[in-house]
Amino acid sequence: MIAKKRKKRKSRKHVLGAIVTTVIVLGVIVFLFATNWKIEQRREEVSAKGRYLQQEVERLEMQKEELESKMSEVGESEYLEREAREKLQLKKIGEEVVTILAPEKTGESTQQTQEEPKSFWQKLMEMLGLTEVRE
Repeated sequence: MIAKKRKKRKSRKHVLGAIVTTVIVLGVIVFLFATNWKIEQRREEVSAKGRYLQQEVERLEMQKEELESKMSEVGESEYLEREAREKLQLKKIGEEVVTILAPEKTGESTQQTQEEPKSFWQKLMEMLGLTEVRE
């Protein structure tokens, strides 16, 4: 009888040890999967940032080329003359400068926008003829 109890205790210890070992192994596996997932997420973020930065480099290179072409143009007398005419309103002898102004807004359009919107009940009363229509 004592031998049976010892065998049960040993078998319980073996089962308990196997369960603990299994839990530890599963914990390590879960930890490794979680770490791998985090690394993959970070890799995707870095890749997206790299693509964005590459596009930014291309945009800045195009802007640089544009500015370099404008710089070569600045020294030319035609460019200087055009800028003087457009920005400084300068003219040559015998020429006249013409400026076209935008049309002014009339007072009627501003009065229409300043009019208060009517509520549903005010519109209904006007439709039934119970109040005077404001103009």
